[in-house]
Amino acid sequence: MPPQAPRPSDTPAELVGATADPIEIAGERRDVSFPMGDPTGPAAAARSTGTPARVLLAIEGIRGVEPGRKPDVTYAVYVNLPDDADAGTDPESFYAGTLDLFGLERAGSVTGDRPGHGLHRSFDITDIYERLRDEGRWDPGSVTVSFQALRPGGSDRQAAGDTEERTATPVTFGRVAVYVG
Repeated sequence: MPPQAPRPSDTPAELVGATADPIEIAGERRDVSFPMGDPTGPAAAARSTGTPARVLLAIEGIRGVEPGRKPDVTYAVYVNLPDDADAGTDPESFYAGTLDLFGLERAGSVTGDRPGHGLHRSFDITDIYERLRDEGRWDPGSVTVSFQALRPGGSDRQAAGDTEERTATPVTFGRVAVYVG
């Protein structure tokens, strides 16, 4: 199921959970779990009338570890993807979207005294949230976000006959967060 455009809302998005420390990833699968709480501001008032208008997953402050080097991996992003042991599970039903890193080599390097803020990407995960909640499989106290490399190698792909294994360009995420609005 392809990701949908965010639903419009009059309620500002409110942070309900986020990683405490930056995350580094370099082409491998990486699962990141963090606690979540309930909204306490305007989103709480709107939520009291029913389901929140939207649930957003944000990857903030994405930076290359090696400044100026083009990223060579694209990541599929999943929310609460079950373990591989559950063979009857369709991973696409947990798919939030694709995390492309286009422009990353420029996002962290601006001229002047201050470095850039990196890239920010967000995904509307309202449908995933609603489906898991309705199935009794959404834990309101925590979430796990999985990043799965889709295309390792990029411009540094191995040439025919080259047996040296290459590693993906490492990137860091300043924060992975969930917002409700």
